[in-house]
Amino acid sequence: MKKYKRRKLKKWFKRVAAGINSGQPIPRFYALRVIDSLHHFVDCEYLNHFRPWWYEELDKGTKLDFVESHSQHFKETERKFKEWSGIDPNDISLLVKEHKSRKARKRKAPKAKPEQPIRKLRNPEEFHIFLKTGEERPVTGERIFNYGGYDFFIWHDGIFWSVSDVSVGLRVYAHTRYKKAVEVAIERVTVGFDSFVRQVKTINGEIDV
Repeated sequence: MKKYKRRKLKKWFKRVAAGINSGQPIPRFYALRVIDSLHHFVDCEYLNHFRPWWYEELDKGTKLDFVESHSQHFKETERKFKEWSGIDPNDISLLVKEHKSRKARKRKAPKAKPEQPIRKLRNPEEFHIFLKTGEERPVTGERIFNYGGYDFFIWHDGIFWSVSDVSVGLRVYAHTRYKKAVEVAIERVTVGFDSFVRQVKTINGEIDV
């Protein structure tokens, strides 16, 4: 998803909130931008807050129920989004149904605009990552640093630059900017190295959860 400017987001949120409260039709443009923003917000909260917290608690030996913890996290994410945007995510789910069911109008083909170039990898290699579904898939990336005997690589999914571990494909951090993704990933690995090693061993089946 494209990263939108805060000024534009504020305008779109206000327009959609007004439409929801008044019951008036909401233009497709505004609805889709707010839906995109919600998806981006949920993904960032999961990747950058819930997952690191979950593995840190496991590392401490805390007994937790994943389903219950994830449910609480999701409720907290909904609360944060509502506080930030002024829109209840449950109302947005109605917008999804409304605009997905609506047939797209035929329009003139827009002139092709050159896409912003993505930073070229100097030494590309094929690695494997694991999706949330547990599926494995190959990606092209490059090695960027080694810590404690573990190699890490960076790859681009069309939106984010993600830093992952080579051995099991565990994603450490993701950001729209290459340098920021590397910077924060190095900090997370070095500061929470014991927790990271535990995650890797858990995935490899060396430790029972």
